[in-house]
Amino acid sequence: MMGLKDAKAKVVADHAARAYQEGRQVFMLRVNPGLLDGGTTGPAYAFAEQIEAVESAGWWLQHMGFAGDEKRASGYFLLRRRQ
Repeated sequence: MMGLKDAKAKVVADHAARAYQEGRQVFMLRVNPGLLDGGTTGPAYAFAEQIEAVESAGWWLQHMGFAGDEKRASGYFLLRRRQ
Protein backbone atom coordinates (compact mmCIF):
# COMPACT_ATOMS: atom_id res chain seq x y z
CA MET A 1 0.00 0.00 0.00
CA MET A 2 1.32 3.42 -0.95
CA GLY A 3 1.57 5.85 1.94
CA LEU A 4 1.01 9.60 1.86
CA LYS A 5 4.71 10.41 1.56
CA ASP A 6 5.08 7.95 -1.35
CA ALA A 7 2.06 9.45 -3.09
CA LYS A 8 3.46 12.98 -2.69
CA ALA A 9 6.84 11.89 -4.08
CA LYS A 10 5.12 10.29 -7.08
CA VAL A 11 3.10 13.44 -7.82
CA VAL A 12 6.23 15.58 -7.63
CA ALA A 13 8.17 13.12 -9.82
CA ASP A 14 5.37 13.15 -12.42
CA HIS A 15 5.42 16.97 -12.58
CA ALA A 16 9.22 16.99 -12.82
CA ALA A 17 9.22 14.39 -15.61
CA ARG A 18 6.62 16.34 -17.57
CA ALA A 19 8.60 19.59 -17.20
CA TYR A 20 11.75 17.78 -18.35
CA GLN A 21 9.96 16.32 -21.39
CA GLU A 22 8.68 19.80 -22.26
CA GLY A 23 12.28 21.01 -22.40
CA ARG A 24 12.09 23.26 -19.34
CA GLN A 25 15.44 24.40 -17.96
CA VAL A 26 14.22 25.15 -14.41
CA PHE A 27 11.89 23.28 -12.07
CA MET A 28 10.68 24.95 -8.87
CA LEU A 29 9.50 22.72 -6.03
CA ARG A 30 7.58 24.02 -3.02
CA VAL A 31 7.05 21.77 -0.01
CA ASN A 32 5.57 22.31 3.43
CA PRO A 33 8.06 20.41 5.62
CA GLY A 34 6.06 20.61 8.85
CA LEU A 35 3.18 18.79 7.21
CA LEU A 36 5.46 16.09 5.86
CA ASP A 37 7.53 15.18 8.89
CA GLY A 38 5.55 16.34 11.90
CA GLY A 39 7.27 19.70 12.29
CA THR A 40 9.92 18.35 14.65
CA THR A 41 13.69 18.61 14.55
CA GLY A 42 15.34 15.62 12.93
CA PRO A 43 15.54 13.89 9.57
CA ALA A 44 12.99 14.99 7.01
CA TYR A 45 12.66 11.71 5.15
CA ALA A 46 9.52 12.50 3.16
CA PHE A 47 10.99 15.87 2.23
CA ALA A 48 14.20 14.20 1.03
CA GLU A 49 12.23 11.60 -0.92
CA GLN A 50 10.51 14.34 -2.90
CA ILE A 51 13.84 15.95 -3.79
CA GLU A 52 15.23 12.54 -4.79
CA ALA A 53 12.16 11.94 -6.95
CA VAL A 54 12.73 15.21 -8.81
CA GLU A 55 16.45 14.57 -9.24
CA SER A 56 15.72 11.10 -10.64
CA ALA A 57 13.63 12.80 -13.35
CA GLY A 58 16.72 14.61 -14.68
CA TRP A 59 17.10 17.64 -12.42
CA TRP A 60 19.71 18.70 -9.85
CA LEU A 61 19.19 20.90 -6.84
CA GLN A 62 20.81 24.31 -7.24
CA HIS A 63 19.31 26.48 -4.49
CA MET A 64 16.94 26.08 -1.58
CA GLY A 65 15.35 28.35 0.98
CA PHE A 66 12.53 28.53 3.45
CA ALA A 67 9.88 31.15 4.03
CA GLY A 68 7.19 31.58 6.64
CA ASP A 69 7.04 31.20 10.38
CA GLU A 70 7.09 28.22 12.73
CA LYS A 71 3.39 27.52 12.13
CA ARG A 72 3.37 27.79 8.32
CA ALA A 73 6.68 27.37 6.58
CA SER A 74 7.43 26.26 3.06
CA GLY A 75 10.63 25.02 1.49
CA TYR A 76 11.45 26.32 -1.99
CA PHE A 77 13.82 24.37 -4.18
CA LEU A 78 15.22 25.59 -7.48
CA LEU A 79 16.31 22.68 -9.63
CA ARG A 80 18.10 22.91 -12.96
CA ARG A 81 18.01 20.49 -15.83
CA ARG A 82 21.03 18.17 -15.87
CA GLN A 83 23.27 18.77 -18.86
